[in-house]
Amino acid sequence: MPHDRFSRAIPYVAYAVIAFWYCAPLFASPHGLGILDWDQHLFYYASVLKPIVEYGQLPFWNPWYCAGNVLWQNPQIPLLSPALPLAAITSLPLAMKINIALHYWVGLAGMHLLLVRGIGMREPLAAMALSMIAVCSGAMAMHLAVGHSVFLPVLYLPFQLYGLVQAIRTGAMRYVVGASVPLALMTLNGALHAVPMSVAGVGIVSVVAAAALRRVRPIVVGLLVGLLGCAFSAPKLLPVAAFVTSDRFNDARTVIEHPDAMSAEMVLRTYLDRYQNRGLKFDGQRSGWYEYGNYIGGAAVCGMLAGVVLAFAVPGARDRWLGIALATTAVVFLLLSAGEFGPLAPASLARYVPLFSSFRIPSRYTFGVSLFGIAVLGWAWRVASGEGTPRRVVTVVVLTVAWGAALDVASQTREQLRGVFGEAPFTTRFRPGAGTSAPPAMDLTRNAYAPGSPMLHGLFENIDFWGSYESLQLARTAAPDAPFISVDGDGRVSDVRFSPNRVEFSLIAGRSTTGVRLNQNAAPGWSSTLGAVHPSPGGMSVAVAPGTAGRFAFSFTPPGLYAGVGIAALALAAAAFLRHRIIPDV
Repeated sequence: MPHDRFSRAIPYVAYAVIAFWYCAPLFASPHGLGILDWDQHLFYYASVLKPIVEYGQLPFWNPWYCAGNVLWQNPQIPLLSPALPLAAITSLPLAMKINIALHYWVGLAGMHLLLVRGIGMREPLAAMALSMIAVCSGAMAMHLAVGHSVFLPVLYLPFQLYGLVQAIRTGAMRYVVGASVPLALMTLNGALHAVPMSVAGVGIVSVVAAAALRRVRPIVVGLLVGLLGCAFSAPKLLPVAAFVTSDRFNDARTVIEHPDAMSAEMVLRTYLDRYQNRGLKFDGQRSGWYEYGNYIGGAAVCGMLAGVVLAFAVPGARDRWLGIALATTAVVFLLLSAGEFGPLAPASLARYVPLFSSFRIPSRYTFGVSLFGIAVLGWAWRVASGEGTPRRVVTVVVLTVAWGAALDVASQTREQLRGVFGEAPFTTRFRPGAGTSAPPAMDLTRNAYAPGSPMLHGLFENIDFWGSYESLQLARTAAPDAPFISVDGDGRVSDVRFSPNRVEFSLIAGRSTTGVRLNQNAAPGWSSTLGAVHPSPGGMSVAVAPGTAGRFAFSFTPPGLYAGVGIAALALAAAAFLRHRIIPDV
Protein backbone atom coordinates (compact mmCIF):
# COMPACT_ATOMS: atom_id res chain seq x y z
CA MET A 1 0.00 0.00 0.00
CA PRO A 2 2.71 2.61 0.82
CA HIS A 3 4.44 1.64 -2.44
CA ASP A 4 1.20 2.21 -4.38
CA ARG A 5 0.73 5.64 -2.81
CA PHE A 6 4.33 6.51 -3.65
CA SER A 7 3.82 5.42 -7.26
CA ARG A 8 0.66 7.49 -7.57
CA ALA A 9 2.47 10.53 -6.17
CA ILE A 10 5.31 10.39 -8.70
CA PRO A 11 3.42 12.18 -11.53
CA TYR A 12 2.46 15.06 -9.23
CA VAL A 13 6.06 15.53 -8.13
CA ALA A 14 7.08 15.42 -11.78
CA TYR A 15 4.47 18.07 -12.56
CA ALA A 16 6.04 20.38 -9.97
CA VAL A 17 9.37 20.04 -11.79
CA ILE A 18 7.68 20.61 -15.16
CA ALA A 19 5.79 23.67 -13.90
CA PHE A 20 8.90 25.40 -12.57
CA TRP A 21 10.90 24.45 -15.68
CA TYR A 22 8.15 25.89 -17.86
CA CYS A 23 8.03 29.11 -15.83
CA ALA A 24 11.82 29.44 -15.54
CA PRO A 25 11.99 32.37 -18.04
CA LEU A 26 9.95 34.43 -15.58
CA PHE A 27 12.69 34.05 -12.94
CA ALA A 28 15.51 35.45 -15.09
CA SER A 29 15.17 38.60 -12.98
CA PRO A 30 13.59 37.30 -9.74
CA HIS A 31 12.43 40.69 -8.46
CA GLY A 32 12.00 42.36 -11.85
CA LEU A 33 8.78 44.21 -12.62
CA GLY A 34 6.63 43.30 -15.60
CA ILE A 35 5.77 44.98 -18.86
CA LEU A 36 2.43 46.20 -20.25
CA ASP A 37 -0.55 45.34 -17.97
CA TRP A 38 1.62 43.89 -15.20
CA ASP A 39 1.69 47.28 -13.48
CA GLN A 40 -2.09 47.26 -13.18
CA HIS A 41 -2.29 43.66 -11.96
CA LEU A 42 0.59 43.84 -9.49
CA PHE A 43 -1.07 47.02 -8.26
CA TYR A 44 -4.24 45.00 -7.61
CA TYR A 45 -2.38 42.52 -5.43
CA ALA A 46 -0.52 45.29 -3.60
CA SER A 47 -3.81 47.15 -3.05
CA VAL A 48 -5.14 44.12 -1.18
CA LEU A 49 -1.96 43.74 0.86
CA LYS A 50 -1.50 47.37 1.90
CA PRO A 51 -4.67 47.80 4.03
CA ILE A 52 -4.23 44.34 5.59
CA VAL A 53 -0.56 44.65 6.47
CA GLU A 54 -0.13 48.36 7.16
CA TYR A 55 -3.55 49.25 8.58
CA GLY A 56 -4.98 45.98 9.91
CA GLN A 57 -8.13 46.42 7.80
CA LEU A 58 -9.91 44.28 5.25
CA PRO A 59 -9.38 45.46 1.64
CA PHE A 60 -12.71 47.25 1.16
CA TRP A 61 -11.75 50.61 -0.40
CA ASN A 62 -8.82 51.73 -2.54
CA PRO A 63 -7.97 55.43 -1.98
CA TRP A 64 -4.76 55.21 -4.04
CA TYR A 65 -6.15 55.59 -7.55
CA CYS A 66 -9.05 57.13 -9.48
CA ALA A 67 -9.57 59.51 -6.52
CA GLY A 68 -11.02 56.53 -4.67
CA ASN A 69 -12.41 53.31 -6.10
CA VAL A 70 -14.00 50.14 -4.78
CA LEU A 71 -11.51 47.37 -3.99
CA TRP A 72 -13.37 44.34 -2.61
CA GLN A 73 -16.12 44.98 -5.16
CA ASN A 74 -13.83 45.28 -8.17
CA PRO A 75 -14.44 42.06 -10.18
CA GLN A 76 -10.72 41.72 -11.00
CA ILE A 77 -9.37 41.98 -7.44
CA PRO A 78 -7.88 38.72 -6.03
CA LEU A 79 -8.71 37.99 -2.41
CA LEU A 80 -7.37 34.45 -1.87
CA SER A 81 -4.40 34.17 -4.21
CA PRO A 82 -1.25 32.32 -3.03
CA ALA A 83 0.68 35.42 -4.10
CA LEU A 84 -0.69 37.33 -1.09
CA PRO A 85 0.88 35.24 1.71
CA LEU A 86 4.00 34.70 -0.42
CA ALA A 87 4.46 38.48 -0.56
CA ALA A 88 4.85 38.45 3.23
CA ILE A 89 8.17 36.63 2.89
CA THR A 90 9.51 37.98 -0.41
CA SER A 91 8.97 40.77 -2.90
CA LEU A 92 5.64 41.03 -4.69
CA PRO A 93 7.17 40.43 -8.18
CA LEU A 94 8.86 37.23 -7.00
CA ALA A 95 5.71 36.13 -5.16
CA MET A 96 3.77 36.56 -8.39
CA LYS A 97 6.23 34.40 -10.35
CA ILE A 98 6.01 31.64 -7.76
CA ASN A 99 2.22 32.03 -7.87
CA ILE A 100 2.22 31.52 -11.65
CA ALA A 101 4.33 28.35 -11.34
CA LEU A 102 2.01 27.05 -8.61
CA HIS A 103 -1.00 27.62 -10.85
CA TYR A 104 0.64 25.68 -13.66
CA TRP A 105 1.28 22.84 -11.23
CA VAL A 106 -2.37 22.92 -10.15
CA GLY A 107 -3.47 22.81 -13.79
CA LEU A 108 -1.17 19.89 -14.62
CA ALA A 109 -2.16 17.94 -11.50
CA GLY A 110 -5.85 18.57 -12.14
CA MET A 111 -5.60 17.48 -15.77
CA HIS A 112 -3.78 14.29 -14.75
CA LEU A 113 -6.45 13.52 -12.16
CA LEU A 114 -9.15 14.08 -14.77
CA LEU A 115 -7.50 11.85 -17.38
CA VAL A 116 -6.46 9.00 -15.07
CA ARG A 117 -9.22 8.83 -12.47
CA GLY A 118 -12.07 10.70 -14.14
CA ILE A 119 -11.75 9.39 -17.70
CA GLY A 120 -9.88 6.18 -16.91
CA MET A 121 -6.64 6.35 -18.90
CA ARG A 122 -4.40 3.48 -17.76
CA GLU A 123 -1.09 4.82 -19.12
CA PRO A 124 0.30 7.46 -16.71
CA LEU A 125 3.01 8.53 -19.16
CA ALA A 126 0.40 9.14 -21.85
CA ALA A 127 -1.75 11.09 -19.37
CA MET A 128 1.26 13.23 -18.46
CA ALA A 129 1.92 14.06 -22.12
CA LEU A 130 -1.70 15.03 -22.73
CA SER A 131 -1.77 17.08 -19.52
CA MET A 132 1.25 19.06 -20.70
CA ILE A 133 -0.38 19.80 -24.06
CA ALA A 134 -3.63 20.99 -22.43
CA VAL A 135 -2.07 23.14 -19.71
CA CYS A 136 1.02 24.43 -21.55
CA SER A 137 -0.95 25.37 -24.66
CA GLY A 138 -0.33 28.89 -25.86
CA ALA A 139 -3.33 30.83 -24.57
CA MET A 140 -2.24 31.16 -20.93
CA ALA A 141 1.35 32.05 -21.83
CA MET A 142 0.12 34.67 -24.32
CA HIS A 143 -2.05 36.34 -21.69
CA LEU A 144 0.61 36.21 -18.99
CA ALA A 145 3.06 37.82 -21.40
CA VAL A 146 0.93 40.99 -21.37
CA GLY A 147 0.04 40.90 -17.67
CA HIS A 148 -3.38 39.25 -17.62
CA SER A 149 -2.99 37.45 -14.29
CA VAL A 150 -6.79 37.28 -13.98
CA PHE A 151 -6.71 34.26 -16.30
CA LEU A 152 -4.62 32.12 -13.94
CA PRO A 153 -7.68 30.53 -12.25
CA VAL A 154 -8.66 29.07 -15.63
CA LEU A 155 -6.16 26.39 -14.57
CA TYR A 156 -8.67 25.28 -11.92
CA LEU A 157 -11.01 24.02 -14.66
CA PRO A 158 -9.51 20.49 -14.89
CA PHE A 159 -10.22 19.92 -11.19
CA GLN A 160 -13.76 21.19 -11.71
CA LEU A 161 -14.32 18.89 -14.68
CA TYR A 162 -12.97 15.92 -12.70
CA GLY A 163 -15.41 16.60 -9.87
CA LEU A 164 -18.28 17.06 -12.33
CA VAL A 165 -17.58 13.78 -14.15
CA GLN A 166 -17.31 11.84 -10.90
CA ALA A 167 -20.47 13.45 -9.52
CA ILE A 168 -22.44 12.51 -12.64
CA ARG A 169 -21.05 8.97 -12.56
CA THR A 170 -21.51 8.28 -8.83
CA GLY A 171 -23.97 10.88 -7.58
CA ALA A 172 -21.73 11.53 -4.58
CA MET A 173 -22.26 14.98 -3.10
CA ARG A 174 -18.58 15.23 -2.14
CA TYR A 175 -17.75 15.43 -5.83
CA VAL A 176 -20.45 18.06 -6.36
CA VAL A 177 -18.87 20.15 -3.62
CA GLY A 178 -15.43 19.54 -5.11
CA ALA A 179 -16.60 20.76 -8.52
CA SER A 180 -18.18 23.89 -7.04
CA VAL A 181 -15.05 25.04 -5.19
CA PRO A 182 -13.07 25.97 -8.36
CA LEU A 183 -15.98 28.13 -9.51
CA ALA A 184 -16.01 29.93 -6.15
CA LEU A 185 -12.23 30.40 -6.23
CA MET A 186 -12.45 31.96 -9.68
CA THR A 187 -14.83 34.60 -8.39
CA LEU A 188 -12.93 35.21 -5.16
CA ASN A 189 -9.67 35.59 -7.07
CA GLY A 190 -10.94 38.15 -9.54
CA ALA A 191 -11.18 35.75 -12.48
CA LEU A 192 -14.66 36.62 -13.71
CA HIS A 193 -13.24 36.20 -17.22
CA ALA A 194 -13.00 32.49 -16.39
CA VAL A 195 -16.48 32.17 -14.87
CA PRO A 196 -18.37 32.09 -18.20
CA MET A 197 -16.03 29.32 -19.41
CA SER A 198 -16.68 27.40 -16.20
CA VAL A 199 -20.44 27.86 -16.39
CA ALA A 200 -20.54 26.96 -20.10
CA GLY A 201 -18.42 23.85 -19.57
CA VAL A 202 -20.46 22.60 -16.62
CA GLY A 203 -23.73 23.40 -18.36
CA ILE A 204 -22.94 21.74 -21.69
CA VAL A 205 -21.43 18.60 -20.16
CA SER A 206 -24.40 18.24 -17.79
CA VAL A 207 -27.07 18.71 -20.45
CA VAL A 208 -25.41 16.44 -23.01
CA ALA A 209 -24.68 13.76 -20.39
CA ALA A 210 -28.34 13.86 -19.30
CA ALA A 211 -29.47 13.38 -22.91
CA ALA A 212 -26.96 10.59 -23.58
CA LEU A 213 -27.74 8.72 -20.34
CA ARG A 214 -31.44 9.57 -20.39
CA ARG A 215 -31.13 10.53 -16.75
CA VAL A 216 -31.98 13.64 -14.77
CA ARG A 217 -29.04 13.32 -12.36
CA PRO A 218 -26.50 15.14 -14.59
CA ILE A 219 -28.80 18.18 -14.72
CA VAL A 220 -29.19 18.13 -10.94
CA VAL A 221 -25.43 17.84 -10.53
CA GLY A 222 -24.77 20.77 -12.88
CA LEU A 223 -27.29 22.99 -11.13
CA LEU A 224 -25.91 22.15 -7.68
CA VAL A 225 -22.34 22.85 -8.82
CA GLY A 226 -23.38 26.31 -10.05
CA LEU A 227 -25.53 27.03 -6.99
CA LEU A 228 -22.87 26.03 -4.47
CA GLY A 229 -20.13 27.81 -6.42
CA CYS A 230 -22.11 31.04 -6.31
CA ALA A 231 -23.02 30.56 -2.64
CA PHE A 232 -19.42 29.89 -1.55
CA SER A 233 -18.28 33.06 -3.34
CA ALA A 234 -21.24 35.19 -2.19
CA PRO A 235 -19.10 37.41 0.11
CA LYS A 236 -17.51 38.81 -3.05
CA LEU A 237 -20.17 38.02 -5.64
CA LEU A 238 -22.97 40.01 -4.00
CA PRO A 239 -20.86 43.16 -3.47
CA VAL A 240 -19.57 42.91 -7.06
CA ALA A 241 -23.16 42.67 -8.33
CA ALA A 242 -24.13 45.69 -6.22
CA PHE A 243 -21.25 47.68 -7.71
CA VAL A 244 -21.74 46.87 -11.41
CA THR A 245 -25.50 47.46 -11.22
CA SER A 246 -25.33 50.75 -9.28
CA ASP A 247 -25.78 54.15 -10.90
CA ARG A 248 -22.24 55.02 -9.77
CA PHE A 249 -20.62 52.35 -11.97
CA ASN A 250 -18.55 53.54 -14.93
CA ASP A 251 -17.46 50.94 -17.49
CA ALA A 252 -14.38 52.52 -19.08
CA ARG A 253 -13.31 49.48 -21.10
CA THR A 254 -12.29 49.92 -24.72
CA VAL A 255 -15.21 49.51 -27.10
CA ILE A 256 -14.97 46.31 -29.17
CA GLU A 257 -15.94 46.71 -32.81
CA HIS A 258 -18.48 44.13 -33.99
CA PRO A 259 -18.62 41.63 -35.53
CA ASP A 260 -15.57 40.20 -33.78
CA ALA A 261 -14.83 37.01 -35.72
CA MET A 262 -11.82 34.87 -36.60
CA SER A 263 -11.12 34.09 -40.24
CA ALA A 264 -10.26 30.52 -41.28
CA GLU A 265 -6.61 31.55 -41.53
CA MET A 266 -6.68 32.96 -38.00
CA VAL A 267 -8.21 29.75 -36.63
CA LEU A 268 -5.50 27.64 -38.25
CA ARG A 269 -2.72 29.93 -37.07
CA THR A 270 -4.19 29.98 -33.55
CA TYR A 271 -3.67 26.26 -32.99
CA LEU A 272 -1.00 25.25 -35.51
CA ASP A 273 1.54 28.09 -35.80
CA ARG A 274 4.62 27.19 -33.74
CA TYR A 275 6.13 30.67 -34.03
CA GLN A 276 3.34 32.95 -32.86
CA ASN A 277 4.05 36.34 -31.33
CA ARG A 278 2.00 39.22 -29.95
CA GLY A 279 2.58 41.28 -33.10
CA LEU A 280 0.68 39.04 -35.53
CA LYS A 281 -2.06 40.90 -37.37
CA PHE A 282 -4.74 39.74 -39.81
CA ASP A 283 -7.56 41.43 -41.68
CA GLY A 284 -10.58 41.83 -39.42
CA GLN A 285 -8.60 41.20 -36.23
CA ARG A 286 -10.14 43.31 -33.45
CA SER A 287 -7.65 42.73 -30.62
CA GLY A 288 -3.99 41.96 -30.11
CA TRP A 289 -2.88 38.45 -31.06
CA TYR A 290 -2.48 37.58 -27.37
CA GLU A 291 -6.29 37.28 -27.37
CA TYR A 292 -6.17 34.59 -30.08
CA GLY A 293 -2.95 32.57 -29.92
CA ASN A 294 -3.26 29.07 -28.45
CA TYR A 295 -0.67 26.79 -30.02
CA ILE A 296 -1.27 23.06 -29.41
CA GLY A 297 0.32 21.58 -32.53
CA GLY A 298 -0.78 19.43 -35.42
CA ALA A 299 -0.52 16.10 -33.57
CA ALA A 300 -2.86 17.29 -30.81
CA VAL A 301 -5.31 18.80 -33.29
CA CYS A 302 -5.47 15.53 -35.26
CA GLY A 303 -5.90 13.56 -32.04
CA MET A 304 -8.68 15.85 -30.84
CA LEU A 305 -10.51 15.58 -34.15
CA ALA A 306 -10.18 11.79 -34.04
CA GLY A 307 -11.54 11.78 -30.49
CA VAL A 308 -14.59 13.83 -31.49
CA VAL A 309 -15.29 11.52 -34.45
CA LEU A 310 -14.85 8.41 -32.30
CA ALA A 311 -17.23 9.74 -29.65
CA PHE A 312 -20.06 10.10 -32.15
CA ALA A 313 -19.22 7.15 -34.43
CA VAL A 314 -18.68 4.21 -32.02
CA PRO A 315 -22.03 3.30 -30.42
CA GLY A 316 -20.75 0.57 -28.13
CA ALA A 317 -17.86 2.45 -26.52
CA ARG A 318 -17.56 2.30 -22.75
CA ASP A 319 -18.73 5.52 -21.06
CA ARG A 320 -19.86 6.82 -24.43
CA TRP A 321 -21.95 9.44 -22.66
CA LEU A 322 -18.74 10.98 -21.39
CA GLY A 323 -17.11 10.98 -24.81
CA ILE A 324 -20.15 12.62 -26.40
CA ALA A 325 -20.38 15.23 -23.61
CA LEU A 326 -16.69 16.14 -23.86
CA ALA A 327 -16.73 16.17 -27.67
CA THR A 328 -19.83 18.36 -27.82
CA THR A 329 -18.37 20.81 -25.33
CA ALA A 330 -15.09 21.02 -27.27
CA VAL A 331 -16.97 21.74 -30.51
CA VAL A 332 -19.15 24.39 -28.88
CA PHE A 333 -16.08 26.11 -27.43
CA LEU A 334 -14.44 26.01 -30.87
CA LEU A 335 -17.50 27.68 -32.40
CA LEU A 336 -17.66 30.23 -29.57
CA SER A 337 -13.98 31.07 -29.99
CA ALA A 338 -14.45 31.63 -33.73
CA GLY A 339 -16.53 34.66 -32.80
CA GLU A 340 -19.46 36.44 -34.38
CA PHE A 341 -19.14 34.91 -37.86
CA GLY A 342 -22.90 35.10 -38.40
CA PRO A 343 -26.12 36.25 -36.70
CA LEU A 344 -26.75 32.73 -35.33
CA ALA A 345 -23.14 32.04 -34.34
CA PRO A 346 -22.89 30.97 -30.66
CA ALA A 347 -20.82 34.05 -29.81
CA SER A 348 -23.41 36.31 -31.48
CA LEU A 349 -26.24 34.73 -29.48
CA ALA A 350 -24.19 34.87 -26.27
CA ARG A 351 -24.24 38.68 -26.44
CA TYR A 352 -27.90 38.52 -25.36
CA VAL A 353 -27.34 36.17 -22.41
CA PRO A 354 -26.54 37.60 -18.95
CA LEU A 355 -22.99 36.86 -17.76
CA PHE A 356 -21.92 35.73 -21.24
CA SER A 357 -22.69 39.18 -22.63
CA SER A 358 -19.86 40.57 -20.48
CA PHE A 359 -17.38 38.13 -22.07
CA ARG A 360 -16.51 40.67 -24.72
CA ILE A 361 -13.76 38.89 -26.68
CA PRO A 362 -14.99 35.48 -27.95
CA SER A 363 -11.53 34.21 -28.92
CA ARG A 364 -10.78 33.75 -25.21
CA TYR A 365 -12.88 30.60 -25.37
CA THR A 366 -9.83 28.91 -26.94
CA PHE A 367 -8.91 27.97 -23.36
CA GLY A 368 -11.90 25.61 -23.39
CA VAL A 369 -11.03 24.19 -26.81
CA SER A 370 -7.68 22.86 -25.61
CA LEU A 371 -9.02 21.63 -22.26
CA PHE A 372 -12.08 19.76 -23.53
CA GLY A 373 -10.37 18.73 -26.76
CA ILE A 374 -7.54 17.03 -24.87
CA ALA A 375 -10.06 15.49 -22.47
CA VAL A 376 -11.96 13.86 -25.34
CA LEU A 377 -8.63 12.73 -26.79
CA GLY A 378 -7.89 11.06 -23.45
CA TRP A 379 -11.28 9.35 -23.56
CA ALA A 380 -10.64 8.15 -27.13
CA TRP A 381 -7.18 6.89 -26.12
CA ARG A 382 -8.74 4.78 -23.38
CA VAL A 383 -11.40 3.43 -25.74
CA ALA A 384 -8.92 2.66 -28.51
CA SER A 385 -6.60 0.79 -26.12
CA GLY A 386 -9.49 -1.47 -25.13
CA GLU A 387 -9.56 -3.67 -22.09
CA GLY A 388 -6.39 -5.54 -23.05
CA THR A 389 -2.81 -4.34 -23.16
CA PRO A 390 -1.69 -2.90 -26.52
CA ARG A 391 1.38 -4.37 -28.14
CA ARG A 392 4.56 -2.88 -26.76
CA VAL A 393 5.71 -1.53 -30.12
CA VAL A 394 2.40 0.30 -30.56
CA THR A 395 2.63 1.73 -27.07
CA VAL A 396 6.18 2.92 -27.63
CA VAL A 397 5.32 4.58 -30.95
CA VAL A 398 2.21 6.31 -29.62
CA LEU A 399 3.96 7.49 -26.47
CA THR A 400 6.85 8.82 -28.53
CA VAL A 401 4.47 10.85 -30.68
CA ALA A 402 2.58 12.10 -27.61
CA TRP A 403 5.68 13.17 -25.74
CA GLY A 404 7.18 14.72 -28.85
CA ALA A 405 4.02 16.81 -29.24
CA ALA A 406 3.98 17.72 -25.53
CA LEU A 407 7.62 18.83 -25.46
CA ASP A 408 7.14 20.78 -28.69
CA VAL A 409 4.12 22.66 -27.28
CA ALA A 410 5.79 23.40 -23.95
CA SER A 411 9.13 24.48 -25.43
CA GLN A 412 7.45 26.77 -27.96
CA THR A 413 4.85 28.42 -25.74
CA ARG A 414 7.23 29.07 -22.81
CA GLU A 415 9.14 31.38 -25.14
CA GLN A 416 6.26 33.83 -24.67
CA LEU A 417 7.39 34.22 -21.04
CA ARG A 418 10.88 35.48 -21.83
CA GLY A 419 11.45 39.13 -21.00
CA VAL A 420 8.01 39.55 -19.42
CA PHE A 421 9.53 40.67 -16.09
CA GLY A 422 12.49 42.47 -17.60
CA GLU A 423 12.01 45.87 -15.95
CA ALA A 424 13.90 47.22 -12.92
CA PRO A 425 13.84 45.07 -9.75
CA PHE A 426 11.39 46.06 -7.03
CA THR A 427 12.01 44.65 -3.58
CA THR A 428 10.10 47.11 -1.35
CA ARG A 429 7.66 45.35 0.96
CA PHE A 430 4.83 46.43 3.24
CA ARG A 431 5.63 46.60 6.96
CA PRO A 432 3.03 45.67 9.61
CA GLY A 433 1.41 48.74 11.15
CA ALA A 434 3.43 51.15 9.03
CA GLY A 435 0.46 52.87 7.40
CA THR A 436 0.55 56.64 7.63
CA SER A 437 -2.38 58.58 9.02
CA ALA A 438 -1.90 61.25 6.34
CA PRO A 439 -4.32 60.97 3.38
CA PRO A 440 -2.79 60.08 0.00
CA ALA A 441 -1.39 62.95 -2.05
CA MET A 442 -3.06 63.43 -5.43
CA ASP A 443 -0.80 62.90 -8.49
CA LEU A 444 -2.17 64.61 -11.60
CA THR A 445 0.88 64.36 -13.82
CA ARG A 446 2.19 60.80 -14.17
CA ASN A 447 0.99 58.56 -16.99
CA ALA A 448 -0.38 55.24 -15.79
CA TYR A 449 0.47 53.64 -19.13
CA ALA A 450 4.17 54.56 -18.93
CA PRO A 451 6.87 51.89 -18.37
CA GLY A 452 8.32 51.28 -14.93
CA SER A 453 5.09 50.39 -13.06
CA PRO A 454 4.14 53.93 -12.01
CA MET A 455 0.90 52.86 -10.29
CA LEU A 456 2.65 50.27 -8.14
CA HIS A 457 5.35 52.76 -7.14
CA GLY A 458 2.68 55.38 -6.37
CA LEU A 459 0.86 52.97 -4.06
CA PHE A 460 4.01 52.45 -1.98
CA GLU A 461 4.57 56.22 -1.91
CA ASN A 462 1.01 56.88 -0.59
CA ILE A 463 -0.02 58.63 -3.80
CA ASP A 464 -3.53 58.75 -5.25
CA PHE A 465 -3.07 58.20 -8.99
CA TRP A 466 -5.67 60.44 -10.66
CA GLY A 467 -4.92 59.29 -14.22
CA SER A 468 -5.21 55.61 -13.36
CA TYR A 469 -5.35 52.57 -15.59
CA GLU A 470 -8.69 51.06 -14.56
CA SER A 471 -11.54 49.76 -16.70
CA LEU A 472 -14.16 49.30 -13.98
CA GLN A 473 -14.39 52.37 -11.83
CA LEU A 474 -16.76 54.74 -10.12
CA ALA A 475 -18.17 57.77 -11.84
CA ARG A 476 -15.89 60.67 -10.93
CA THR A 477 -17.28 63.00 -8.29
CA ALA A 478 -14.00 63.77 -6.48
CA ALA A 479 -12.08 66.96 -7.26
CA PRO A 480 -8.37 66.74 -8.14
CA ASP A 481 -7.46 69.96 -6.32
CA ALA A 482 -9.61 69.81 -3.14
CA PRO A 483 -8.56 68.78 0.40
CA PHE A 484 -9.25 65.21 1.49
CA ILE A 485 -11.72 66.51 4.12
CA SER A 486 -13.22 69.98 3.86
CA VAL A 487 -16.07 71.98 5.38
CA ASP A 488 -18.27 74.77 4.05
CA GLY A 489 -18.48 78.29 5.41
CA ASP A 490 -16.72 79.19 8.65
CA GLY A 491 -16.60 75.64 10.02
CA ARG A 492 -13.29 74.00 10.78
CA VAL A 493 -11.94 70.45 10.34
CA SER A 494 -8.78 69.34 12.13
CA ASP A 495 -6.77 66.30 13.23
CA VAL A 496 -7.65 64.16 10.20
CA ARG A 497 -6.69 60.51 10.79
CA PHE A 498 -6.71 58.53 7.55
CA SER A 499 -7.03 54.80 6.99
CA PRO A 500 -8.34 53.09 3.83
CA ASN A 501 -11.84 52.23 5.07
CA ARG A 502 -12.26 54.89 7.74
CA VAL A 503 -11.34 58.57 8.02
CA GLU A 504 -11.69 60.23 11.43
CA PHE A 505 -11.64 63.99 12.02
CA SER A 506 -12.53 66.69 14.50
CA LEU A 507 -15.22 69.18 13.47
CA ILE A 508 -16.41 72.52 14.72
CA ALA A 509 -19.38 73.55 12.59
CA GLY A 510 -20.02 77.12 11.56
CA ARG A 511 -22.89 79.44 12.41
CA SER A 512 -25.06 78.11 9.56
CA THR A 513 -25.83 74.66 8.18
CA THR A 514 -22.57 73.04 7.22
CA GLY A 515 -21.62 70.53 4.54
CA VAL A 516 -18.65 68.30 5.37
CA ARG A 517 -17.04 66.76 2.29
CA LEU A 518 -14.92 63.65 1.77
CA ASN A 519 -12.96 64.08 -1.45
CA GLN A 520 -13.39 60.52 -2.75
CA ASN A 521 -15.63 59.26 -5.53
CA ALA A 522 -19.11 58.65 -4.17
CA ALA A 523 -20.18 55.04 -3.76
CA PRO A 524 -22.95 53.17 -1.97
CA GLY A 525 -21.52 51.78 1.25
CA TRP A 526 -20.10 55.03 2.65
CA SER A 527 -21.58 56.15 5.96
CA SER A 528 -20.77 58.77 8.54
CA THR A 529 -21.31 59.24 12.24
CA LEU A 530 -22.56 62.72 11.29
CA GLY A 531 -25.51 61.46 9.25
CA ALA A 532 -26.47 60.30 5.75
CA VAL A 533 -23.79 60.63 3.05
CA HIS A 534 -24.75 61.95 -0.40
CA PRO A 535 -22.81 62.32 -3.68
CA SER A 536 -21.82 65.92 -4.35
CA PRO A 537 -19.34 67.92 -6.41
CA GLY A 538 -16.02 67.34 -4.73
CA GLY A 539 -16.80 63.79 -3.60
CA MET A 540 -19.40 63.01 -0.93
CA SER A 541 -20.95 65.25 1.68
CA VAL A 542 -23.03 65.15 4.82
CA ALA A 543 -25.07 68.06 6.17
CA VAL A 544 -24.64 69.04 9.83
CA ALA A 545 -26.46 71.51 12.02
CA PRO A 546 -24.90 74.80 13.19
CA GLY A 547 -22.75 74.47 16.25
CA THR A 548 -22.06 70.73 15.84
CA ALA A 549 -18.70 69.84 17.35
CA GLY A 550 -16.81 66.67 18.20
CA ARG A 551 -14.97 63.72 16.75
CA PHE A 552 -16.58 62.10 13.72
CA ALA A 553 -15.78 59.64 10.92
CA PHE A 554 -16.56 58.51 7.41
CA SER A 555 -16.38 54.72 6.92
CA PHE A 556 -16.93 52.28 4.08
CA THR A 557 -18.29 48.72 3.98
CA PRO A 558 -19.17 46.99 0.67
CA PRO A 559 -22.93 46.64 0.24
CA GLY A 560 -24.01 43.02 0.27
CA LEU A 561 -20.98 41.82 2.24
CA TYR A 562 -22.80 40.66 5.36
CA ALA A 563 -25.56 38.96 3.35
CA GLY A 564 -22.87 37.25 1.29
CA VAL A 565 -21.06 36.01 4.39
CA GLY A 566 -24.34 34.62 5.72
CA ILE A 567 -25.08 32.81 2.45
CA ALA A 568 -21.57 31.35 2.33
CA ALA A 569 -21.85 30.14 5.93
CA LEU A 570 -25.17 28.42 5.19
CA ALA A 571 -23.72 26.86 2.04
CA LEU A 572 -20.70 25.52 3.92
CA ALA A 573 -22.96 24.05 6.59
CA ALA A 574 -25.19 22.46 3.95
CA ALA A 575 -22.17 21.05 2.10
CA ALA A 576 -20.82 19.51 5.31
CA PHE A 577 -24.24 18.00 6.12
CA LEU A 578 -24.76 16.58 2.61
CA ARG A 579 -21.18 15.49 1.96
CA HIS A 580 -21.90 11.77 2.32
CA ARG A 581 -25.26 11.80 0.52
CA ILE A 582 -25.85 10.30 -2.93
CA ILE A 583 -27.99 11.93 -5.62
CA PRO A 584 -30.43 9.27 -6.92
CA ASP A 585 -29.72 7.98 -10.44
CA VAL A 586 -33.04 8.94 -12.02
